[in-house]
Amino acid sequence: MTTNHSIPSLDGIRAVAVSTVFLGHMGLAHIIPPGFGVTVFFVLSGFLITTLFTQEIDRNGSINILAFFKRRLFRLCPPLFVTLLIVYGLLYFGKVAGSFDLSVLASQAFYYHNYFLAHAEPGGSVEGLAILWSLAVEEHFYLIFPFVFTFILVPFRKRGLLILSAMLLGLVLWRATRFFYFESSEWAIYASTDTRIDLILYGSLLAFANWQGITQRLFALTMKRLILSLAVGGFLLALSVLYRDDTFRQTIKFSLQGLALIPFFYYATKMPDITIFRCLNSRVLKRIGVYSYSIYLIHYVVFHSLVAAEFSPDNLLILSGLTMVISVSYAALMHELVEKPAVRLSRNLRFFRSKSVIRCE
Repeated sequence: MTTNHSIPSLDGIRAVAVSTVFLGHMGLAHIIPPGFGVTVFFVLSGFLITTLFTQEIDRNGSINILAFFKRRLFRLCPPLFVTLLIVYGLLYFGKVAGSFDLSVLASQAFYYHNYFLAHAEPGGSVEGLAILWSLAVEEHFYLIFPFVFTFILVPFRKRGLLILSAMLLGLVLWRATRFFYFESSEWAIYASTDTRIDLILYGSLLAFANWQGITQRLFALTMKRLILSLAVGGFLLALSVLYRDDTFRQTIKFSLQGLALIPFFYYATKMPDITIFRCLNSRVLKRIGVYSYSIYLIHYVVFHSLVAAEFSPDNLLILSGLTMVISVSYAALMHELVEKPAVRLSRNLRFFRSKSVIRCE
């Protein structure tokens, strides 16, 4: 299976996304919204998974769904479970801030923390683990999208973009329905899978358009078209951040961000050697991108724990630096001791290699 390392700039984009989340959580949310970093992660996930699916179809004429589930299981669960074990162990010994509730832990471990947070009373968790809501959204996408791709998008390949566009329109209308009719809270709309999964589908839309050869016509690989496309994308992003109307923020905002990121992703992956994207492929950013999952898991816990240890607000720069050092060091150890062995184990397991292959020709 082709890995994301063969797609230029993706690890660098991951690094930018996790850095945005990190800086926002370090007290700069009024300048760098951490939620935007999560949005970038969402679009990246849809783009990567759909690209890999299209490559698998081109190579084998089929999608091995159970093999996909196996890869996701061994890629995502070991770092999460080890992190939860360590964090709650530290909680037991009084080394991190928070409290324990088995129902909260279950929601974190089994990927429904987003809906749990939307309906449960606050508390009962380690401070800093609320960010696991976003993992639930992505996991729900991984469970649903292989079947959507296999049984809807591929059989109707010529109309695949139209189908994805209809899904995206339906989801923004549903978000509006939840806001106006059901009067869902801002947090519920922000964190629920049914109101945020469209961000992941924007990445899928781009990957599917690449597969159909449509983006090659829409986004010409020229500096003039690149500047125009990025300018439009930048304007939409600025609008989504600066326009503060509550109705806009709860309905259209996320859709604009998904659309705005499409040209950035396209040109970053198709023209990685030009100046504005070259840094995304530097060794430093690629390494941070490799570590990004574990950095995301641990950084906010570290921050809250250091704050609980009575670091003065006057030392915010020192606090942020220490949080960064601990988080990156933790992620490096996690990568070597947990992530890499888990991936090797996944590759060595022979089941699922020839089973549950869905023909899509």
